[in-house]
Amino acid sequence: MVVIAIIGILAAVAVPAYRDYMMRARVASAIVVAAPAKSAVWDNAVGGSESLDWGFAELTDPTAEVRSVRVDPDNGSVTITFSALVEEGTTLVYRPLSNNALLQAGVIPARAIAWICDSARSTVPVNYRPPNCR
Repeated sequence: MVVIAIIGILAAVAVPAYRDYMMRARVASAIVVAAPAKSAVWDNAVGGSESLDWGFAELTDPTAEVRSVRVDPDNGSVTITFSALVEEGTTLVYRPLSNNALLQAGVIPARAIAWICDSARSTVPVNYRPPNCR
């Protein structure tokens, strides 16, 4: 009887922890899907392009986790929209900064581009986000 109680307690703790772990892994894999969008923004910014989404093709075949990846043509923000496997319609937003300022289309960045997670505009639950986005 004691053994069954111990197993029940362990299961009550382990199952929610495992679910959170799996969701964080799915969100992390979505960030990999968005890598081509970040590359396109970088190429366009360094080249001084008038549109930071030039050359980036929207996802034609969404993955199990990601419904869409969108690039803002004016400032290069990358928005990942999740499918029901994570949480339908929730988003994770990454913003490109140069010299602590948001990129602008047509303006070549003065310094290296750093990607930050915009936790205020991201809607995916906090416990599923990567550590730099919590």
